[in-house]
Amino acid sequence: MKPSLQLEKISEMSRHVIDSLRRIVWALNPKNDTLDNLLAYNAPYVAEFFRNNAGALLLEFPDSVQPIPLSAEFRRNIFSYRQGECA
Repeated sequence: MKPSLQLEKISEMSRHVIDSLRRIVWALNPKNDTLDNLLAYNAPYVAEFFRNNAGALLLEFPDSVQPIPLSAEFRRNIFSYRQGECA
């Protein structure tokens, strides 16, 4: 394998690991245990999933979402579901 291809593969793997670590940190951060944070975090992933798999999608959110508290367990379950469906 050419060195440039090896470097590209290492770079791609590194980006994947960093992205996975960011997701884990977000999922464990108790500051994100609110509905507004959950929606804000997941919206780009859901939009990307539908852009790549289903064509047109229009996501509409209200101008503001109340910071309704969510249990960490509920948030992690939604996060895990999204990881399986939109990854």
